[in-house]
Amino acid sequence: MFEPETLFILIPIVALLIPIVSILTRHQRSMAELIHGSHHAQQSQAAAAEIQELRAEMASLRESVNTMIVQRDGLPSNGLNPQLGNTPPAFPAEAATNQDRI
Repeated sequence: MFEPETLFILIPIVALLIPIVSILTRHQRSMAELIHGSHHAQQSQAAAAEIQELRAEMASLRESVNTMIVQRDGLPSNGLNPQLGNTPPAFPAEAATNQDRI
């Protein structure tokens, strides 16, 4: 199949190709880890930025809902009715009669 002279040449060439292939595959593996690692870090940073934006939006929505509730109720932010002045609301008459029973 192979002549002896060809075989004597092929053995050292194959012996030298094994470490070269090993070096190339190790380099390819390390480059793939770098590429995928940096891609993962970029995705993580993008996700963190999006989470921050969503939290800010939620805070804004909560504030606007609270403002709308206060406006709808017609109460100032301190909870007292401006029509009654700075006094708490009057005690209902039913509650006064129930308190007498106690």
